[in-house]
Amino acid sequence: LAIDPAPDRDAPEIALLRLAARVDLDDAGRTRLRELVANGLDWARLIELAKAHGLRPLLFRHLEQTLGPTLPRQVFSQLWVYQEQLAAKNHRMYEEMLAIVALFACEGIPVLPLKGPMLALQAYRDLTLREFGDLDLLVPAEHRARARRLLAERGYASFFPISAAAEQALLHSPIHYHIALKRELMVELHWKTDAEFAIEPKDDASWWKTLGVMRVADIDVPILSPHEQVLALCLHGSKHHWSSLHWLVDIAELLRKQPGLDWAWMLRRAGELHARRRLALGLRLLRDRMGCVLPDAVDRWIADFPDIGELAGEIARGWFELPARPLGAWQRLHRNLSLYETTPARLKHIVDVILRP
Repeated sequence: LAIDPAPDRDAPEIALLRLAARVDLDDAGRTRLRELVANGLDWARLIELAKAHGLRPLLFRHLEQTLGPTLPRQVFSQLWVYQEQLAAKNHRMYEEMLAIVALFACEGIPVLPLKGPMLALQAYRDLTLREFGDLDLLVPAEHRARARRLLAERGYASFFPISAAAEQALLHSPIHYHIALKRELMVELHWKTDAEFAIEPKDDASWWKTLGVMRVADIDVPILSPHEQVLALCLHGSKHHWSSLHWLVDIAELLRKQPGLDWAWMLRRAGELHARRRLALGLRLLRDRMGCVLPDAVDRWIADFPDIGELAGEIARGWFELPARPLGAWQRLHRNLSLYETTPARLKHIVDVILRP
């Protein structure tokens, strides 16, 4: 399938991908999908865009359910093969996650899976509708060395070629917050949810007792509260400048399934972290680009950051370029600095970029 290189923000491929960026389509959505297909599509561009944004599982779901046997055979075959491979990989990672959770529980180590299979189950209710490439596991900082040893006994080695002494230094570094490990699968062992904007209270062991639990395959798996989950995902997406639509889909689906969020907690915690601009960016994109309806009080809160609308528009304009153009060094620095709220934080970021490019 050849790709037309000319970008067009009003192209039917973009309209269809936006339409498919959700778990469920209503009758109007299915009618619109049929209209877009009937008017002609660049299938190669559509699939490439879906690949760039991690949306091939949802695209295939809606095309297959809506078009059935009228879906072009080549398109069906390409997406079906990918979906079968993804389903097998996701189930392997799901089983491994459960095995590690059970192992840590036996050793008395609390562990919280972040994103990955648990987010697929919580937001999509289906392991096969979300792409994920690794297992992110959060443990209390005081247990990180023991958790690392247990993973080593399970066959996980450092992803990066570093000495044992260097790895120990990393594990006890006040700067780092995770370590990447690899067997057949990739595991990232975290002791903070983020280096700069960790949603959990610092050095508060009691926080672990506030976590919810989701029963999965006869195993109690700890989970974040809905408001903690949404805040963490918004901060993560803003950190990566929302370069992939599937991060927004994750949150949009959580909002649909968890309508009673504690918005006051989210806004307050974002303020405590000096991360209001980052949260405002994510919420602005969710509202303006994903059609999420937010409480009036949250809309008024977002309005306190008028320049964030310009940044959100800039980000959205770059979503559908093929091939995707990565940000230049200065553009990335400027965008990162615009998301910090204080001069000391901006200066620290500049120093970090210079010393740890």
